Amino acid sequence: MKNLAPFLVTALIFSGALVVSPSTVYACSCVANYSQEQAFEDAEAVFVGRALDIGEHHNTLRQLFSNDVAPSYRTVEFHVTERWKGIEKNVVTVATGFGGGDCGFLFAEGETYLVYAHGGDFYGQELATGICSRTEVLRHAEEDIVALGSGGTTFTDAETVYNPIEGSWWNTVQNKIADLFIQPITRTVLVTPWYTALGIIALYITPPIVLLYWIVRRLRKNAVYEDK
Repeated sequence: MKNLAPFLVTALIFSGALVVSPSTVYACSCVANYSQEQAFEDAEAVFVGRALDIGEHHNTLRQLFSNDVAPSYRTVEFHVTERWKGIEKNVVTVATGFGGGDCGFLFAEGETYLVYAHGGDFYGQELATGICSRTEVLRHAEEDIVALGSGGTTFTDAETVYNPIEGSWWNTVQNKIADLFIQPITRTVLVTPWYTALGIIALYITPPIVLLYWIVRRLRKNAVYEDK
């Protein structure tokens, strides 16, 4: 076992380098009091859309050997239901970071958002967004929707890429989960110090773990009684 110690230490150091290499460290700093008017002016695209699919792109290993490689990021495919600026199809893909230091916005499939998107060259994509924009869950963006006014809601046949199936009960469940858990984590955990983040995460995961532990103990006790 002692002979394995140097190997294990080396493996851990190398693994850490893959996860946190110098080229993957970013700091998220947002402009205070970013007005809706300024956000609209700065954005290349502004729309309301439902998140259809979320993909992950991990470039960490390549970053270890090159500073020119785009960082790891997510892409979110939206079904656009209303548009004010820069949208020519009813389906659009927007890039964002994973959260924390890269300012990524944590989207949830099935949820509907008001999205302010800027150029996505940083990720090698056409459009991107993050927590420093005024992108928000639609039901929490009343002020911006009022300021934007009525937008375009119709698309020509040439602009229609996707025809949604309405009325899915699972979408409603996803929206509730996102509202109670995912968005609070996005707005608090990912932009707080690590020790605060761990505390908040513990508040979420401790109750189900305790419940699962209690169920397992009850099942084991019942099994012992049956054996006797």
